[in-house]
Amino acid sequence: MTEKPAKPYPDFPLFPHRNGQWAKTIRGKHHYFGVIADWESALNLYLDDRDDLYAGRTPNRSGDVSVSELTNRFLGVKKSAIESGELSQRTWKEYSDVCDVVIKFFGRSTPAKSLEPDDFAKLRAHLSLGVVSTTLANRVRRTRVVFRFLSEISEDSPNWGKSFREPSKKLKRKRKAEKGDLSYSPTEIRAFIEASANPQMKAMIYLGISCGFGNMDCATLLWSDLDLTNRWHYHARPKTFVPRRARIWPEVIPLLEQTAARYKRLEIESPLVFLTRYRKPWVRQSEGGKESWIDSVAQEANKIGLEFYRLRRTFRTVADEVQDTLAARLIMGHTAPDRDMDATYVQSISDGRLDAISDHVRNWTGLTGQ
Repeated sequence: MTEKPAKPYPDFPLFPHRNGQWAKTIRGKHHYFGVIADWESALNLYLDDRDDLYAGRTPNRSGDVSVSELTNRFLGVKKSAIESGELSQRTWKEYSDVCDVVIKFFGRSTPAKSLEPDDFAKLRAHLSLGVVSTTLANRVRRTRVVFRFLSEISEDSPNWGKSFREPSKKLKRKRKAEKGDLSYSPTEIRAFIEASANPQMKAMIYLGISCGFGNMDCATLLWSDLDLTNRWHYHARPKTFVPRRARIWPEVIPLLEQTAARYKRLEIESPLVFLTRYRKPWVRQSEGGKESWIDSVAQEANKIGLEFYRLRRTFRTVADEVQDTLAARLIMGHTAPDRDMDATYVQSISDGRLDAISDHVRNWTGLTGQ
C-alpha cells in the first residue's frame, strides 16, 4: 500500500489526492493545483484562485489584466499624481475605497475585460445600497474612471453598457426637493456663532458664511494665505486647486489674532491657521491601520447642531442675489463650465465686485455693527 504523502507543514491548506496532485474541496467540488512534488507552486496557485473559487467564479489563468492588477496600477498612477501636486490625498482615498469595493464584488483575479453590462448593472445596484443619489453618482463616476484606465494599460476597453451611469437629473431634482432647503437662516447662523465657545470654531463659522469655506478649506488654510491688514484671503480650494480671493469680515480678525497669540504663547510653530487642542489639523488622516479621515470640523460643529458644509451652500444661495456669477465663482473656487465664454475672456474681477457680495451676505445675516 502506497504511503500517503505528508503535508509540508501542519496548517497547509491542501490535501494530497490519489491522482498525485494537491487538492482542495471548495463548494462541494475537488479542485487541483499541481503535483505533490511541487507544493510551493500548488500553494501559490491555490492562493491566486481561492477567492474566485469560494465565490463560485472561474479563476483567471489567461494572463489578461485582472481586476486586482487594474486597480493596483490605477492607484499607483494616482499616487504619483499626489506627489506631483495634481491630486489630493483625500481624492486618492475615495478612489481607493471604490477599488476595494470593485475587488470584493468582482473578485481579484477576474479578467477586467470579461465583465459585461449585466455585471456592471449588478455593481451599480450594490453601490446604491443605503446611499443618496449624490453619493451613488460619485461612486459610479469614480468607478468609470478606474475602468477607463483599462484601455491605457491594455488593448481592451470596459464594456459597462448603458445602465452603468449616474442617477438621472430628474431623480437628482426629486431627491433635492425631498431634502428641502439646505441653507440656514440669519437667526440660525447668529445662534451658531453665539453658541460656539471655541474661538477657532467661531472663526470657521464666520469663514463658512462669509467666504464659502467648507470643512477642508478651514483645515488647510495657511497664515501665508491671509492679508489681515487689508482683510483678504487668497486660499486656493484644496479639492481643485482653483485660486480664490475674498474679503474677510472684521469680526474674524480678532479671533485669528487670538489664535496667533495662543500659538506664540505655547511656542507652536505651524503654517496652518487652525489646529486642534492636540495640535493636529482639523481634517486629517487617522494614524495607523486602514486609511480613514477624521473631520474635527464636523465633530465640533455637530456639538452645537451645525452641519458645517451647509454654511457654504447658504453663502452661495445668498451671494447669487447680487447677480454676479463670476465674482461668486471666484469666492467659492468654482470652475466655470466650458461653454461659459465670459469666464474665458474676463481676465480679472475687481475688489469692488467681491466686496459687493461680501457686504450683501453680511447685511443678510444681520451681523453688521455687532
